[in-house]
Parts: sequence; structure tokens; C-alpha cells
Amino acid sequence: MPLEHRNMLVSALREAGLNAIDAGNFMRANLASFDMSWWRQQAPFILNNKRDFIAANIASWKALWSRGFAQAAEQRIKQSRYYQLYAEAGYDFLRPLEQKGVPLWRREEQFMVLGSDRPIPKLAEKLPWVRLSQRAFVTGTNEMNWRMFTRFVDKMYKVNERIAMGKITGKQAADWNMKRSIDSFARMIGDLTGRGELGPLKAISPGLNAGFFSLRTNLGRILTPRHLFAADPYTRKEAWKNLLAFVGGVTGVMLLGEQLGLWDVEKDPRNSDFMKIRAGGKRFDPWGGYQQYVTVISRLTTGEGVSATTGQEYPIQPFQTAGR
Repeated sequence: MPLEHRNMLVSALREAGLNAIDAGNFMRANLASFDMSWWRQQAPFILNNKRDFIAANIASWKALWSRGFAQAAEQRIKQSRYYQLYAEAGYDFLRPLEQKGVPLWRREEQFMVLGSDRPIPKLAEKLPWVRLSQRAFVTGTNEMNWRMFTRFVDKMYKVNERIAMGKITGKQAADWNMKRSIDSFARMIGDLTGRGELGPLKAISPGLNAGFFSLRTNLGRILTPRHLFAADPYTRKEAWKNLLAFVGGVTGVMLLGEQLGLWDVEKDPRNSDFMKIRAGGKRFDPWGGYQQYVTVISRLTTGEGVSATTGQEYPIQPFQTAGR
């Protein structure tokens, strides 16, 4: 095939592939505009950081109606005392408000369709509900994450001072490494709020997101348990506090509602409705994307699934179940 024709063919195939990815991302951006998904991203931290969550909701609501407020909120973070530390260390739990000019892997996955000159992203940028909800999403998550991060760094400085003054001694002082603690906590914020580390997948993340909805969120959910066994004791303590509050609080409310006759709760982990609220033929999942992993692990471990409609047990196909 002549080189000119070959290049034309490659260009046409590439354009078709990009448009297919854009179509998938366009659907996700519209869905994310209506489901309050930033609450879903922050779910593991909400109950143990209620003041931060309330402040983030106020900021998110204001950003929804004012682009200027959203931009000012982002600038306030960038001008704060620990932002240089954040930037130099390469942490990535903050989402960029403006998508243009930002590497694809760093953009907010829910709205990655924005920030391109191709036809479908340009159409999405003209949809007011997508733009407004993207501002609210980014501002809410960033406000809450930054508050938690700065409070933890303040705490680490106080620990450092106490060690320097000799008020903390022994093994705790000997093992002290302030940078390790801050690095570990920053990774935990990323994993628990849907900013899992992509590693070698960075280059192909836009395509993967079109099919997986949000690759970094899924990676973060999978990697969450590692923080319960983190080498850094301060991060490990925070992980246990947040996840115990999350699991205990949500479970307590669900079981209390069941006892009061407000709804039903499925308790078999092999069932796709495991620990979801069932009321009036509707299903409500408060677990922020974690419940599905519990169910698939249970099915792969037992070799059985349970139908959500009939309650009947059935054998599962491991590869099919894992793929789904």
C-alpha cells in the first residue's frame, strides 16, 4: 500500500477510535451530572470528618452557581501554606478545575470528555448541567481533601516538635519519618477518594475510562485495604478510624431502618443486593463502589452466586464473574 494511502487509513481509524472513546465519556459525563457522585467518591471519609464534609458541601453548592467562586476556591488551595509541599511531592488527590492543558490522566475521570477540540467534547462543554456539576464535583472533593490533608500535616509538625523537645522517645521517636507519614497519608486520600495511582496505565487511561466508567476510582477501591496495614503508624490509625466509622455507621443505619420496618437489607454477600437498601422495588447502594468487590470476592471464594430476584443459588463461572 502506498505510504500516502496508509497514512490516510491510519488517520481515519485513529479518528474513529477517538470518537468512540469520546462517546463513552460523553455518556459518563451526563450521568455524573445527576447522581451527586462526589459524595460517592468521598464516602469512606464522610462520617469521620463531618465538619470537613459540611464545609465541602457549602463550597460545592456555591461553585455550582458561580464559576468565579470555584476558581477562587482552587486559588485559595494553591496559595495555602502546604500547597508547595503537595506540588513538589507529586501528590495527586486534588482534581483540576479546568481540564484544558491538563494531562489526560490527571483530569477528573467523571468529566474527562471536557477539554478537547473534537466535536463530541465541544458539544459537552455547551451543556450547562455538565459544566455546572463538574465545578461542584471538583470544588467539593478538593475542599474536603485539602482540609483533611492540612490537618494531618499540622499534626505531623506537632509530633516532630514533641520529638525534638524529647517529649516523645523510644521506638516511636526512633522510627519517626515525617515525609513518609505525609506521603502515606496523601496516598490514602487518593485511594479512598477515587484518585488511585495509574502507573503504566496513564497513557491509555482515556480509552479505559470509556469502558470502565472510572479507572482510578476502581483502582482506589481495590487498593483501599492496604492502608489498614500501612507501614506508617499514623496513616494506619487514620485508615482504621475512617473505615470503621464508614462501615459501622452505614451498617448501623441500615440495620436500624430494617428493624423499624422502613426497608429490607440483604445479608448474603453472594447476592448482588448484599447490604443494599431495598424499598418499594428500588435499590439504594450507600457504599460508594465497595459493595461490588465484596460480592465478587464472595462469589469467587464460594463458587456460587445468589439471584437478587429469586433468591436461588447457582454455580458461577470464575472468569465470567471476574470479567463482569
